[in-house]
Amino acid sequence: MKCTSRRSLFLLCVILFYILIIGCDGGIDGFTNLGSRMFSKDVYESKKRDVFIEEYNISNKDVPFCDEKIQLFEAWKEYDWSYKNIFRQTLKSDRQLTYLSFKSINGIDFESLQENNYPYIHGLHGNEKGGVFYINFYDNCDSINLVFCDKQRVIITKKK
Repeated sequence: MKCTSRRSLFLLCVILFYILIIGCDGGIDGFTNLGSRMFSKDVYESKKRDVFIEEYNISNKDVPFCDEKIQLFEAWKEYDWSYKNIFRQTLKSDRQLTYLSFKSINGIDFESLQENNYPYIHGLHGNEKGGVFYINFYDNCDSINLVFCDKQRVIITKKK
């Protein structure tokens, strides 16, 4: 009987540990992404995580991007952040990055986008349907002028 009790207790502990890890907001992601640099997928998540700084207006939302066509949705600045524990609590850094979220019109080829090596686009994340990228600039300015393929200009300006 003692052996069965120990096995039952051990099994119960394993089950509780599993429920704790999977059932928490962080889940397995909380382990695999601990300390890794993360980004918000939209303004809502950025605000929810308390890393949001400011939002931008986008002058032209439909832009050609290499041989693809994308639709820009949101532009925002947030603090660089990571998970500080398995419960997905956010750890902010002082570094600030500006992100743009987009949707693909015809399905996007991420490999060709990354090969074209736009000097201001970094951290391209997503799939053929859309995603997020950040732009690299060092000034805290009121507007940013981006030039895409075919000299298509997109200006993002701070929302007042």
